[in-house]
Amino acid sequence: MYDSVGLWMPSGELVGSGYKDKIPALLSNTTFKEKSNGNWWITGNYKNLFVSVGEEGFSIKGSPNKFYHGYNFKKLTRQEFELSIEMLSDTFSIDIKQARASSLDVAHNFVMQEPVVAYYPFLGICRYYYRQQILNSLYYRNGLRTLIFYDKALEGKMNGEIIPDAWMGKNVLRFEVRFRNRLLKQFNMASLTARDLYSDEVYIQIVHRWASEYKNIKKNKVMNPGVDNLTCKKAKEILLSALVAKIGQNEIVSLVDGWKDNFTTKKEAQRFKKGLAHLGGLTLESDLIKELDKKINQVKEYYR
Repeated sequence: MYDSVGLWMPSGELVGSGYKDKIPALLSNTTFKEKSNGNWWITGNYKNLFVSVGEEGFSIKGSPNKFYHGYNFKKLTRQEFELSIEMLSDTFSIDIKQARASSLDVAHNFVMQEPVVAYYPFLGICRYYYRQQILNSLYYRNGLRTLIFYDKALEGKMNGEIIPDAWMGKNVLRFEVRFRNRLLKQFNMASLTARDLYSDEVYIQIVHRWASEYKNIKKNKVMNPGVDNLTCKKAKEILLSALVAKIGQNEIVSLVDGWKDNFTTKKEAQRFKKGLAHLGGLTLESDLIKELDKKINQVKEYYR
Protein backbone atom coordinates (compact mmCIF):
# COMPACT_ATOMS: atom_id res chain seq x y z
CA MET A 1 0.00 0.00 0.00
CA TYR A 2 2.84 2.46 0.76
CA ASP A 3 4.02 3.76 -2.60
CA SER A 4 6.33 6.51 -1.39
CA VAL A 5 7.42 7.58 2.09
CA GLY A 6 9.33 10.63 3.28
CA LEU A 7 11.23 10.29 6.60
CA TRP A 8 13.14 12.90 8.59
CA MET A 9 15.47 12.73 11.62
CA PRO A 10 16.74 15.97 13.24
CA SER A 11 20.38 16.17 14.28
CA GLY A 12 19.41 16.30 17.96
CA GLU A 13 18.29 12.67 17.71
CA LEU A 14 21.49 11.60 15.93
CA VAL A 15 24.13 12.67 18.47
CA GLY A 16 27.07 10.25 18.43
CA SER A 17 25.85 8.38 15.35
CA GLY A 18 28.45 9.79 12.98
CA TYR A 19 25.72 10.19 10.36
CA LYS A 20 27.44 13.15 8.66
CA ASP A 21 30.31 10.92 7.59
CA LYS A 22 28.72 7.46 7.39
CA ILE A 23 25.69 8.17 5.23
CA PRO A 24 27.30 10.31 2.46
CA ALA A 25 29.90 7.56 1.98
CA LEU A 26 27.10 5.18 0.97
CA LEU A 27 25.46 7.50 -1.57
CA SER A 28 25.85 7.84 -5.33
CA ASN A 29 25.33 10.93 -7.51
CA THR A 30 26.12 13.20 -4.57
CA THR A 31 26.01 16.99 -4.63
CA PHE A 32 27.11 19.49 -1.98
CA LYS A 33 25.20 22.69 -1.19
CA GLU A 34 25.96 25.38 1.37
CA LYS A 35 23.44 27.96 2.55
CA SER A 36 24.22 31.58 3.34
CA ASN A 37 24.01 30.82 7.08
CA GLY A 38 26.80 28.26 6.78
CA ASN A 39 24.60 25.17 7.00
CA TRP A 40 25.44 22.55 4.39
CA TRP A 41 23.65 19.64 2.73
CA ILE A 42 24.87 16.61 0.84
CA THR A 43 22.24 14.96 -1.36
CA GLY A 44 22.44 11.72 -3.29
CA ASN A 45 20.92 8.33 -3.93
CA TYR A 46 20.96 5.05 -2.11
CA LYS A 47 19.49 2.54 -4.55
CA ASN A 48 16.17 4.12 -5.56
CA LEU A 49 15.97 6.40 -2.51
CA PHE A 50 16.79 10.13 -2.41
CA VAL A 51 18.81 10.99 0.70
CA SER A 52 19.79 14.37 2.16
CA VAL A 53 22.37 14.79 4.95
CA GLY A 54 23.21 18.06 6.67
CA GLU A 55 23.86 19.98 9.86
CA GLU A 56 20.15 19.96 10.69
CA GLY A 57 19.63 16.20 10.24
CA PHE A 58 18.94 13.77 7.42
CA SER A 59 15.98 12.70 5.31
CA ILE A 60 15.04 9.76 3.09
CA LYS A 61 12.37 9.77 0.42
CA GLY A 62 11.30 7.22 -2.16
CA SER A 63 9.42 4.02 -2.82
CA PRO A 64 9.84 1.36 -0.11
CA ASN A 65 8.22 -1.06 -2.54
CA LYS A 66 10.88 -0.52 -5.20
CA PHE A 67 13.58 -0.59 -2.50
CA TYR A 68 12.34 -3.94 -1.17
CA HIS A 69 11.13 -5.70 -4.34
CA GLY A 70 13.16 -3.90 -6.97
CA TYR A 71 9.98 -2.64 -8.68
CA ASN A 72 6.64 -1.25 -7.52
CA PHE A 73 4.13 -3.35 -9.44
CA LYS A 74 3.79 -5.82 -6.59
CA LYS A 75 1.89 -4.94 -3.41
CA LEU A 76 4.12 -4.08 -0.44
CA THR A 77 2.72 -5.63 2.73
CA ARG A 78 2.89 -4.09 6.17
CA GLN A 79 5.40 -6.73 7.24
CA GLU A 80 7.58 -6.07 4.18
CA PHE A 81 7.58 -2.35 4.94
CA GLU A 82 8.82 -3.15 8.45
CA LEU A 83 11.59 -5.28 6.96
CA SER A 84 12.61 -2.48 4.60
CA ILE A 85 12.95 -0.11 7.59
CA GLU A 86 15.10 -2.68 9.38
CA MET A 87 17.28 -3.02 6.27
CA LEU A 88 17.80 0.75 6.14
CA SER A 89 18.60 0.84 9.86
CA ASP A 90 21.29 -1.82 9.37
CA THR A 91 22.71 -0.06 6.32
CA PHE A 92 22.97 3.41 7.88
CA SER A 93 23.68 2.17 11.45
CA ILE A 94 20.83 4.38 12.65
CA ASP A 95 17.48 3.43 14.17
CA ILE A 96 15.29 4.53 11.25
CA LYS A 97 12.20 3.32 13.14
CA GLN A 98 12.35 6.58 15.09
CA ALA A 99 12.36 8.77 11.96
CA ARG A 100 9.38 11.09 11.55
CA ALA A 101 7.08 10.69 8.56
CA SER A 102 7.04 13.87 6.46
CA SER A 103 5.08 12.62 3.41
CA LEU A 104 3.16 9.49 2.50
CA ASP A 105 1.72 8.05 -0.73
CA VAL A 106 -0.77 5.19 -0.39
CA ALA A 107 -1.84 3.24 -3.48
CA HIS A 108 -3.29 -0.02 -4.79
CA ASN A 109 -3.59 -1.57 -8.26
CA PHE A 110 -6.77 -3.17 -9.59
CA VAL A 111 -7.27 -5.31 -12.68
CA MET A 112 -10.53 -3.98 -14.15
CA GLN A 113 -13.05 -5.17 -16.72
CA GLU A 114 -12.88 -2.04 -18.87
CA PRO A 115 -10.14 0.39 -19.98
CA VAL A 116 -9.08 2.66 -17.11
CA VAL A 117 -10.31 5.91 -18.71
CA ALA A 118 -13.83 4.43 -19.02
CA TYR A 119 -14.26 4.86 -15.24
CA TYR A 120 -13.43 8.57 -15.16
CA PRO A 121 -16.80 9.94 -16.38
CA PHE A 122 -18.47 8.35 -13.35
CA LEU A 123 -16.00 9.85 -10.85
CA GLY A 124 -17.47 13.28 -10.24
CA ILE A 125 -16.66 16.28 -8.12
CA CYS A 126 -15.22 16.03 -4.61
CA ARG A 127 -15.67 18.70 -1.96
CA TYR A 128 -12.51 20.72 -1.20
CA TYR A 129 -10.73 19.27 -4.25
CA TYR A 130 -10.03 20.57 -7.74
CA ARG A 131 -10.82 17.86 -10.31
CA GLN A 132 -8.68 17.69 -13.46
CA GLN A 133 -8.15 15.03 -16.12
CA ILE A 134 -4.77 15.17 -17.84
CA LEU A 135 -4.41 12.69 -20.70
CA ASN A 136 -4.90 9.21 -19.16
CA SER A 137 -4.81 10.35 -15.52
CA LEU A 138 -7.49 11.84 -13.28
CA TYR A 139 -6.39 14.18 -10.47
CA TYR A 140 -8.12 15.61 -7.40
CA ARG A 141 -5.96 18.26 -5.71
CA ASN A 142 -5.93 20.54 -2.69
CA GLY A 143 -3.17 22.02 -0.53
CA LEU A 144 -2.74 18.90 1.61
CA ARG A 145 -3.49 15.92 -0.62
CA THR A 146 -3.65 14.70 -4.19
CA LEU A 147 -5.83 11.80 -5.34
CA ILE A 148 -4.87 10.14 -8.62
CA PHE A 149 -6.46 7.49 -10.84
CA TYR A 150 -4.29 6.23 -13.70
CA ASP A 151 -3.34 3.24 -15.83
CA LYS A 152 -0.40 1.64 -14.04
CA ALA A 153 0.47 -0.77 -16.84
CA LEU A 154 0.49 2.07 -19.38
CA GLU A 155 2.72 4.16 -17.10
CA GLY A 156 5.15 1.25 -16.77
CA LYS A 157 5.34 0.81 -20.53
CA MET A 158 5.94 4.52 -21.05
CA ASN A 159 8.78 4.39 -18.50
CA GLY A 160 10.35 1.41 -20.27
CA GLU A 161 9.68 -0.96 -17.38
CA ILE A 162 9.01 -4.69 -17.70
CA ILE A 163 5.30 -5.29 -17.12
CA PRO A 164 4.33 -8.39 -15.07
CA ASP A 165 2.98 -11.23 -17.22
CA ALA A 166 -0.25 -11.18 -15.22
CA TRP A 167 -0.88 -7.61 -16.43
CA MET A 168 -0.27 -8.17 -20.13
CA GLY A 169 -3.36 -7.10 -22.07
CA LYS A 170 -5.15 -6.17 -18.83
CA ASN A 171 -6.69 -2.91 -17.63
CA VAL A 172 -4.75 -1.98 -14.48
CA LEU A 173 -6.28 0.95 -12.60
CA ARG A 174 -4.24 2.47 -9.79
CA PHE A 175 -5.83 4.63 -7.09
CA GLU A 176 -3.26 6.66 -5.19
CA VAL A 177 -3.57 9.17 -2.35
CA ARG A 178 -0.60 11.48 -1.71
CA PHE A 179 -0.49 13.03 1.75
CA ARG A 180 1.91 15.94 1.34
CA ASN A 181 1.78 18.39 4.24
CA ARG A 182 0.91 18.51 7.94
CA LEU A 183 0.57 14.76 8.33
CA LEU A 184 -0.01 14.97 12.09
CA LYS A 185 -3.04 17.19 11.58
CA GLN A 186 -4.33 15.11 8.67
CA PHE A 187 -4.26 11.92 10.75
CA ASN A 188 -5.00 13.64 14.08
CA MET A 189 -1.85 12.27 15.73
CA ALA A 190 0.67 13.68 18.18
CA SER A 191 3.51 11.93 16.34
CA LEU A 192 3.97 9.67 13.32
CA THR A 193 7.17 7.66 12.94
CA ALA A 194 8.36 4.90 10.63
CA ARG A 195 7.57 2.45 13.45
CA ASP A 196 4.01 3.78 13.61
CA LEU A 197 3.55 3.25 9.87
CA TYR A 198 3.90 -0.51 10.20
CA SER A 199 2.03 -0.81 13.51
CA ASP A 200 -1.27 -2.63 13.12
CA GLU A 201 -3.42 0.18 14.51
CA VAL A 202 -1.93 2.99 12.44
CA TYR A 203 -1.77 0.90 9.27
CA ILE A 204 -5.49 0.14 9.55
CA GLN A 205 -6.23 3.84 10.07
CA ILE A 206 -4.24 4.82 6.99
CA VAL A 207 -5.87 2.17 4.78
CA HIS A 208 -9.31 3.29 5.98
CA ARG A 209 -8.39 6.90 5.25
CA TRP A 210 -7.27 5.93 1.74
CA ALA A 211 -10.64 4.21 1.18
CA SER A 212 -12.61 7.13 2.64
CA GLU A 213 -10.93 9.56 0.23
CA TYR A 214 -12.33 7.46 -2.61
CA LYS A 215 -15.74 7.28 -0.94
CA ASN A 216 -15.90 11.08 -0.65
CA ILE A 217 -15.83 11.45 -4.43
CA LYS A 218 -19.33 11.98 -5.80
CA LYS A 219 -20.20 9.13 -8.18
CA ASN A 220 -22.09 10.22 -11.28
CA LYS A 221 -25.28 8.27 -12.00
CA VAL A 222 -26.57 6.91 -15.31
CA MET A 223 -29.96 7.29 -16.96
CA ASN A 224 -32.87 5.25 -15.74
CA PRO A 225 -34.50 3.85 -18.92
CA GLY A 226 -37.85 3.24 -17.19
CA VAL A 227 -39.80 6.48 -17.69
CA ASP A 228 -43.58 6.30 -17.18
CA ASN A 229 -46.44 8.51 -16.03
CA LEU A 230 -44.78 11.73 -17.14
CA THR A 231 -46.03 15.18 -16.24
CA CYS A 232 -44.83 18.29 -18.04
CA LYS A 233 -42.48 19.13 -15.14
CA LYS A 234 -41.19 15.58 -14.93
CA ALA A 235 -40.65 15.38 -18.69
CA LYS A 236 -38.53 18.54 -18.60
CA GLU A 237 -36.42 17.02 -15.81
CA ILE A 238 -36.00 13.75 -17.73
CA LEU A 239 -35.03 15.67 -20.88
CA LEU A 240 -32.47 17.69 -18.91
CA SER A 241 -31.17 14.45 -17.39
CA ALA A 242 -30.73 12.93 -20.84
CA LEU A 243 -28.86 16.00 -22.11
CA VAL A 244 -26.58 16.00 -19.06
CA ALA A 245 -25.91 12.29 -19.49
CA LYS A 246 -25.12 12.75 -23.19
CA ILE A 247 -22.73 15.69 -22.70
CA GLY A 248 -21.21 14.27 -19.52
CA GLN A 249 -21.87 15.27 -15.92
CA ASN A 250 -18.32 16.42 -15.27
CA GLU A 251 -18.37 18.55 -18.41
CA ILE A 252 -21.69 20.11 -17.32
CA VAL A 253 -20.27 20.94 -13.87
CA SER A 254 -17.26 22.63 -15.51
CA LEU A 255 -19.63 24.61 -17.75
CA VAL A 256 -21.72 25.75 -14.77
CA ASP A 257 -18.58 26.70 -12.85
CA GLY A 258 -17.87 29.15 -15.66
CA TRP A 259 -21.21 30.82 -14.95
CA LYS A 260 -20.49 31.46 -11.26
CA ASP A 261 -20.32 35.24 -11.72
CA ASN A 262 -23.63 35.29 -13.60
CA PHE A 263 -25.75 33.95 -10.73
CA THR A 264 -27.40 36.48 -8.42
CA THR A 265 -25.64 34.94 -5.40
CA LYS A 266 -23.07 32.25 -4.69
CA LYS A 267 -25.81 30.33 -2.86
CA GLU A 268 -27.95 30.24 -6.03
CA ALA A 269 -25.04 28.79 -8.00
CA GLN A 270 -24.58 26.06 -5.38
CA ARG A 271 -28.32 25.30 -5.40
CA PHE A 272 -28.27 24.89 -9.17
CA LYS A 273 -25.25 22.56 -9.09
CA LYS A 274 -26.85 20.54 -6.30
CA GLY A 275 -30.02 20.22 -8.36
CA LEU A 276 -28.03 18.84 -11.29
CA ALA A 277 -26.62 16.19 -8.99
CA HIS A 278 -30.12 14.98 -8.08
CA LEU A 279 -31.92 14.96 -11.42
CA GLY A 280 -34.80 12.51 -11.52
CA GLY A 281 -33.58 10.72 -14.64
CA LEU A 282 -30.06 10.08 -13.34
CA THR A 283 -30.73 7.58 -10.59
CA LEU A 284 -28.91 4.36 -11.48
CA GLU A 285 -25.41 3.53 -10.33
CA SER A 286 -22.94 2.67 -13.07
CA ASP A 287 -21.82 -0.97 -13.26
CA LEU A 288 -18.25 0.33 -13.53
CA ILE A 289 -18.58 2.16 -10.21
CA LYS A 290 -20.10 -0.93 -8.60
CA GLU A 291 -17.03 -2.88 -9.74
CA LEU A 292 -14.60 -0.28 -8.41
CA ASP A 293 -16.51 0.14 -5.13
CA LYS A 294 -16.29 -3.60 -4.53
CA LYS A 295 -12.54 -3.69 -5.13
CA ILE A 296 -11.88 -0.70 -2.85
CA ASN A 297 -13.95 -2.31 -0.09
CA GLN A 298 -12.06 -5.59 -0.47
CA VAL A 299 -8.75 -3.82 0.15
CA LYS A 300 -10.23 -2.14 3.22
CA GLU A 301 -11.55 -5.46 4.53
CA TYR A 302 -8.38 -7.47 3.86
CA TYR A 303 -5.96 -4.69 4.76
CA ARG A 304 -2.96 -6.86 5.64
